[in-house]
Amino acid sequence: MKKNLLIVLFMMLMLPCIIQAQTECANNGSPCSVTFNLEDSYGDGWGGGYLSIYQGGNLVDTLTLSGDSRTVTLQLCPEPITLGWNPGADNNECSFEVTDVENIVIFSSDFGSLGNSATTLGVVNITCPTCFSPQNFRTTSNTSTSVSLQWAVSSTPGLSYEIMYGPSDFSPESTVVASNIRTISLETTATTTTINGLSYDSIYYFYIRNICNSDEQSRWIGPVKVRPGSHNIGTSGNSSITSCGAYIYDNGGIDGNYSAGCNGSITVYPSDSNSLVVISGTLISNSNTNNKLTFYDGTSTSATEIAVYTGNNNTPVVIPEIMSTTGPITIKFQSNYSTSYAGFELRTSCVDRPTCALI
Repeated sequence: MKKNLLIVLFMMLMLPCIIQAQTECANNGSPCSVTFNLEDSYGDGWGGGYLSIYQGGNLVDTLTLSGDSRTVTLQLCPEPITLGWNPGADNNECSFEVTDVENIVIFSSDFGSLGNSATTLGVVNITCPTCFSPQNFRTTSNTSTSVSLQWAVSSTPGLSYEIMYGPSDFSPESTVVASNIRTISLETTATTTTINGLSYDSIYYFYIRNICNSDEQSRWIGPVKVRPGSHNIGTSGNSSITSCGAYIYDNGGIDGNYSAGCNGSITVYPSDSNSLVVISGTLISNSNTNNKLTFYDGTSTSATEIAVYTGNNNTPVVIPEIMSTTGPITIKFQSNYSTSYAGFELRTSCVDRPTCALI
């Protein structure tokens, strides 16, 4: 009995040393905050399941959940961590994501992906930068030849911001830069810029970073993916465009999912009064009839309904050419309040108005 008590006492005395070892980083770097966001889709916790976090060969912490969500922030060294999953009941309800000191997601697991067996989920590299990136990098508008960008200033402003962009996907970290990749520099007080001279019907990729000094730069943030001359249908309300060659997306844009509860529309007018708008494209959604695209032959949703398309188990649904008989077409997109998917891509074109009446 005394021997067991001595063992317990020794472990209790050693515990602060183990914790201290995690804050005194082996590479002489300083620890920084890493946040773990735990979720349970049913709201009743992880049923005994837990996440193990190892760094430098030591167990740093084990995290579990007793309700629907929990946020835990740990001080970790700028060294790799290993994540282990130890299953409980109803593991398909469990998920989590890890964000770094800049609130950037560095690891995530979806609902249903953790499994029913103990496993190593992966090794995640932890960085503790002192030169922080600009945040919330996004596009605000575009024309057929330009894209407007916006971001929030870095919390460690330096010499300048640097934006790199091109008409094809690329790695801004690459030492070999293609001839069609461009780079511009902006003052650190800037939060917006418009890039002109772009090609219509091309997809551009934009990255941004903070140049703190001649020796230190932040990580690249991006890409923001934009097709000049494209338009998004908002989550509500009505907008309008005049075009015979535009791309139209849901509010998620060219590569994002649409939001739950969408109920917005857009009216497409032909470029001249002697033309009729034609629209075609694809829709990706589930089979819920509340997720649908409706086309109207006129300037509003009060016009005659031409066609309605719903999803098909998240597989692409081809929307053949739909032609107006009056000139413009109004498109309405509705989604339910529980799911979101890739959405749709539509392309507008025009044909000459016939000299005789359409039948």
